[in-house]
Formats: sequence, structure tokens, C-alpha cells
Amino acid sequence: SLAYIESKQYDQAKNPLSELVKIDPNYWDAYYQLGNIYYKEGQKSVATKIFDTLLQKNPQYDKKAEIEKLLAN
Repeated sequence: SLAYIESKQYDQAKNPLSELVKIDPNYWDAYYQLGNIYYKEGQKSVATKIFDTLLQKNPQYDKKAEIEKLLAN
């Protein structure tokens, strides 16, 4: 998925990340990457929902400040 993200092939990255979240609901970085993809695509409401889910499940996530800054824009 990261290779797809780096090459901005977001559609190809979304499916594997979504599957990771289903397989391992505690894979926090999958939520983070998925949220970022939707944000970069301009789908802020979807990104917000994903980020909110992440922070509800893991309020101490190490990139919490980055997420909050992103959502404040």
C-alpha cells in the first residue's frame, strides 16, 4: 500500500488498507494512511470519520496531533 501511496495511486492503496483494518482493527497506521488518502482526494468527511474512529479506539495514537491539525484546516 505504501508504494501506491508514494506514487499517488490512491485507489490501489485503499483496498489493501481497508482489508488490513478489517483483519486487524488495531492496526492504527492503516487507519491513518487510509484517512490521509481520503483527505488528499478531497473527501474530508470520509477522512474525518476514519480519523475519528482511529482516535476513539486509540486516544493516545502517536500521530494524534498531526490528525487534529489536519482536521482543523
